[in-house]
Amino acid sequence: MSTPRNIRGRLLLLAVVVLGGAAAGAQPAPPSGWQPGGALLGLMPRDVAQTPGHWLWVATESGVYASVGGRTVSLNALRRRGPALPGSACNHLLLTPDGRLWLGTVSGAYQFTPTGTLAPVPLPVPTAAPIIDALAADPAGRRVWVAQSSAGLRAYDAAGRPVGPRLLLADALLDLWVAPDRTL
Repeated sequence: MSTPRNIRGRLLLLAVVVLGGAAAGAQPAPPSGWQPGGALLGLMPRDVAQTPGHWLWVATESGVYASVGGRTVSLNALRRRGPALPGSACNHLLLTPDGRLWLGTVSGAYQFTPTGTLAPVPLPVPTAAPIIDALAADPAGRRVWVAQSSAGLRAYDAAGRPVGPRLLLADALLDLWVAPDRTL
């Protein structure tokens, strides 16, 4: 004779089998938001930046791509003037209020203007490894700070010209930056 305890156990087992079977046949929810596709499929995104006009810039291990309206193209395909961007890793992107896109790559710093001009930015230390570790802008976008791996930090104006002294990394543990003229 079945006891109430056995009946509850059998009902629980039946529920697990029925609900488990229904869950196994269920389709997963479609992904929401932006998904890499086209030229980006198989590439590793490292940074993204979005313009007010809804262009999505994506930095990858093999360059920079723009994605808008489901179409993805390389930055070099959009370039109208200036040298081609090397096919090396881009780790950092920064959009400034004037619409310029700053690129921090393992082969240097670059600036891409809204008119399609790509220009290299002079490195803080031209003789050091060209790897860019970080990009940052002041709140007004008048200055962009470029940190070069193991070499220093320098401010640039909107046109990509160096401004002020190069700051030296004095202690990697404490991240203390020191200007040679002792202004910082």
